Amino acid sequence: MTIETIDRAQWHPFFESLTRAIRGRGSDVEVASAELGDQMLAQGKTLLGISYDERSGVLEIALNGLDHRIAAPASLHVDREGGAVRGIEVLGSDAARTLIRLRDTLLLPPPGGEGADSGDGERGE
Repeated sequence: MTIETIDRAQWHPFFESLTRAIRGRGSDVEVASAELGDQMLAQGKTLLGISYDERSGVLEIALNGLDHRIAAPASLHVDREGGAVRGIEVLGSDAARTLIRLRDTLLLPPPGGEGADSGDGERGE
């Protein structure tokens, strides 16, 4: 596990590249602040993308059924394992921390279960 700090000038290109790589993966999003305590915003939701708008200074996390915006984020830290991004921590200007944990994609067998179509052209009818 390696924690890397990303410079603000690199946030926009970092998130563009990251979004292409992780779009569709499951994720958990948690917000921790002294004011509200720890709150789980999403568990296992599909990540649609993360973007940073340099002009407005807003970071947006888009999940299936939920958008979370962070106004004026102060710092960005990335947890890497073997080169792959496992998590992201965004520290807001209000000292709230947003944690995004990426889940591994679960590969399921095709509908119909094992052997539904063996690929040899015989259907066992």
